[in-house]
Amino acid sequence: MSQKEETKFKEKVQKDLKKLKNVWSIKTQERSRRGTPDLIICYAGIFIAIELKTDIGVIDKLQFETLKKIRASGGYAFTSCPSQWEMHYQIIKSLGEK
Repeated sequence: MSQKEETKFKEKVQKDLKKLKNVWSIKTQERSRRGTPDLIICYAGIFIAIELKTDIGVIDKLQFETLKKIRASGGYAFTSCPSQWEMHYQIIKSLGEK
């Protein structure tokens, strides 16, 4: 998949997140700090980090380790791609409903 398709996916994710109440999110562009997830979200007091990939994209070791550290500290952290996004979006929605 091209960079353009990845950008479209990121835009869709951000649009979907804006539909939720009590949500704050930011798309990171950390070029100087590799491994930072693409999206940092606070939803109803819950910390969520998402690394976005295309359906054929692969997470690198540093990204994996960062997500692992976030989970170890009590946050939710995962990788999502277009084919998984609807499922992940529903999971995120359910977290805020608790």
